[in-house]
Amino acid sequence: MAHLLIGSRAAKLALSQANWVKTQLEKLHPGLLVGLEIIELAEAEATPQDAFQSAAEEALQTRRVDGVLHSLRELPLDLPLEFHLAAITERAEPREALVVRDDWHAQVKRLFDLPDGARIGVNTFVRRAQLQALLYGWQIVDLYAPLETRLKQLDLGEVDALVVAAAALLHLGERGRIAALLEPNEVLPAAGQGAFALQTRLEDQRTNLLLEALNHWPTRYATAAERAVLRNLLPQPFNERRAPAAALARVEESADGPQLIVTATVADADGSRLVRSEGRGPLRQGELIGSALAHDLLNNGARELLQASPMNLYAAVEELFPVLQESAVALAASAPLMETRGAEVAQAEEQTAAVSAFVSEAAHEFDLVATKARKAREQAPLKERRILIARATRANAELVNGLEELGAEVVVCPTVRTSEPTGWESLDKALLHLSWYDWVTFVSAASVTYFFKRFLALGHHLSEIEARRISAVGARTAEALRAEGVQPDLVLERFTAECLAEAVRKRYGVRERLRGTSMLLLASQTSHKDLRSALDKFGVYVEVGEAYRTSLPETGSAEIAAELRAAHFHYVLFNGESSVENLATVLEPSPLPVFLGAARVLCTNDGAREAAQAHSLQVHLQPNEVNVAALVRALQEDCLQQEFAWG
Repeated sequence: MAHLLIGSRAAKLALSQANWVKTQLEKLHPGLLVGLEIIELAEAEATPQDAFQSAAEEALQTRRVDGVLHSLRELPLDLPLEFHLAAITERAEPREALVVRDDWHAQVKRLFDLPDGARIGVNTFVRRAQLQALLYGWQIVDLYAPLETRLKQLDLGEVDALVVAAAALLHLGERGRIAALLEPNEVLPAAGQGAFALQTRLEDQRTNLLLEALNHWPTRYATAAERAVLRNLLPQPFNERRAPAAALARVEESADGPQLIVTATVADADGSRLVRSEGRGPLRQGELIGSALAHDLLNNGARELLQASPMNLYAAVEELFPVLQESAVALAASAPLMETRGAEVAQAEEQTAAVSAFVSEAAHEFDLVATKARKAREQAPLKERRILIARATRANAELVNGLEELGAEVVVCPTVRTSEPTGWESLDKALLHLSWYDWVTFVSAASVTYFFKRFLALGHHLSEIEARRISAVGARTAEALRAEGVQPDLVLERFTAECLAEAVRKRYGVRERLRGTSMLLLASQTSHKDLRSALDKFGVYVEVGEAYRTSLPETGSAEIAAELRAAHFHYVLFNGESSVENLATVLEPSPLPVFLGAARVLCTNDGAREAAQAHSLQVHLQPNEVNVAALVRALQEDCLQQEFAWG
C-alpha cells in the first residue's frame, strides 16, 4: 500500500511527469512508497482545465489523494484558501520549440527558415499573436488538442510545423523532433512553462513536509514573478489558452547576489501590436518585480489591448459558441449529400447562416453590455468595493470621505495598543516554576517583547528558557525570539490543537508524545480562553501566562476580530509599519495572508511595505505620492484595471 498518493491526468504526458515526481520522492525519502491515482474528469465541464481543476480539488477534499500534479502554466493563480502550493519543481526547458514535418528537418534549423505560406499549428492565443507580429507570410492554424494529437496532425500533413512547449516534448521522449528552440525575443513562453506544481490541502502538514524537498527555489521565485505579471493583468480565473499575455523570468548572478530578469508581453487580437517590457530585482522579490512589471505594461498601452482581447469580449459566449459552431459545421457538411434536393440544401444553408448570425449578434450584445458596465464603473469606480484601512488615524476622515464618494464601503480598524499586564502575578508564578513546563509557546511578537522584559528584570537566564521546547505562532514571532537569542523549535502558521499536534509529529516523530506534557502559553488577556479544552483531548495541560494587554476603544478584541473575519475585503490600506502590526494584533494568531485572501494591498511607504512582506503579504500598490488625492486615484485606477477580474 502506498504511503503517499499523487493525483494525475490520464494523458501520456501527464503520467510521464507524475512518474518523474514519484521517482524523485522515493529517492529523497528512502522507504516511502508513492502511488499514482488517475483523476477522472466529469463530463460536460466548461473546459478540460476547469474540469481537471474541479476534479483535483474534489479528490483532495475527499482525501482520495494527498497531492495533485499540475503543469504550473495551467494552475489557477489564486488557489482557494484550503489548498496549498506545496512544491514547484526545477524547471526543465522553458522555451518554445519548433517542430516541423519530416522532409523539412534538413533545411529548417530556426524559425525564420520556414518558407512563406508555411502552416504553423498553435494552441494558444499568445503564440498566434507573437508569430503574426513577426510579419512573415505564414499561415497560423489553431489546433486545440492534446500534444500527442497535434503531433499526429503534423505527421498527417494537416500542418507543416508546430510551436509547442519544449519541456512537454522532452518529457514525452520526443527530443529528436525539435527543429529549433525559439528565443524569448521570437516567441515568449507562457508563465510557469516547464515547471510542475503540486497542490495539497493546507492542513495536511505531513504531505506538505514530504513534498517540500521537491521545491527548487530559483524556479519558485522566477515563476512567482511570471505569475504575478498575469495576476495583475488578467481576470481571475482566466482561460490559459486564450490569455493574451506571456512572461519569462531568468536568474542572473551579480555582485549583489542572484537577480531576476523578467520579460513580459501583451498582445492584441491579430498580432498587429505587442507591448513588451522588462523588470529586474533581487531573486527573493519575484512577486514584487512581477507586479511592478504588470503596472509598467498597463501604463505603456497594455490596458487598451486587454480591453479589446478575446478573453474580455467573448467570454460570455465562449461556452455557447462551440455548440453552435458544431451545429453549423454539421449542417454545412450535409449539403453535398443533398445536391439533388434543392429545397433541403437551401434550408441547410439558411440554418447555417442563422447560426452564424446568432453568434455574431451574441458577441455584439455582450460588447454593448460590457461597454455599459464600463461606463457605469467609470462613474462610480469603487462601487461595491470594500476597503479596509488597517489603523485608525486622525488623517483618515478625508480619505474615507473621498473613497465613499466613489462608491466604496470603508472599514477602519481601531487602533490596538499593547502594554504591560495590570499585574505580573500569573507570569511571575509561571517563571518561578518554569522547569515544570515541557513547552513554552509565544503567540505574537508582543508576547516575546513583554515576556523577556519581565524575564530579564527578575534575573532569569536564557539557559532556563532554552531547556524547554519553544514554539512560535507566525514568522514575525519567530524573528522576535531569534532577536532575543532563542531559536524556536516549531514555527506554527496558526495555533490550534490539531496544528500543534501535527507539527510536533512532523518535527519529532512518534518519540515526542504530547500526552502528559504541560505547556506555558504566553498571550494577551483576551487570547485563547478556550484553548485548554481543545488541547485536553491530546492530554496537554495548559497554563496561560498573561504577558501583555491589548486595549481597543468601545469594544473588545474578540468582537472586532469576529466582525473583520466575517467580512470580505477587496483592498487593505497600510499607512506604516504600525498599521500592519495593528491588524496582525487584532487578528492574532490568524496569519494576515489567510485573513486577507485575495484582497489587494496598498502601502503608502517603504516601512509599511517591508512590514507587510514580513507577514508574507504581496504588495500590489505603492503610490509615489502620499496624499489623499493620490491614494484615492491609485485605488480608482487599479479598480478599473481589475474590473473584469472581480465582475
